[in-house]
Amino acid sequence: MERNHIEYFTNLLKNNSKKNGECLEWTGQLSGGYGYIYAFKKSWRIHRVAFLLHNGFLPDNLYICHKCNNKRCIRPEHPYGGTALDNSKDFWNSEDSYVMIKRKRIKNREGRIG
Repeated sequence: MERNHIEYFTNLLKNNSKKNGECLEWTGQLSGGYGYIYAFKKSWRIHRVAFLLHNGFLPDNLYICHKCNNKRCIRPEHPYGGTALDNSKDFWNSEDSYVMIKRKRIKNREGRIG
């Protein structure tokens, strides 16, 4: 990432985020639940930008996963480099996964959750 990119993205993250619990959420445009922008003739997923600014690089074989499972989160401590398997496990254990939604529906029908 070039120096002018770093300055631009640092200011952009600072001016387009808000604290929500433990997360720092992107308040700009979203696509598929993830923050994104178009800059320097390229589309950027903003959680990737935040990760790269904080960590410097990401090996080609890794994904950027979220410890918090919040697609909008750009807090530097929350995204981490993980494998495709790590990313899948995070999703299936998240509140958004089909399995978790189905479990909640079953429990609601059985009267275990109000």
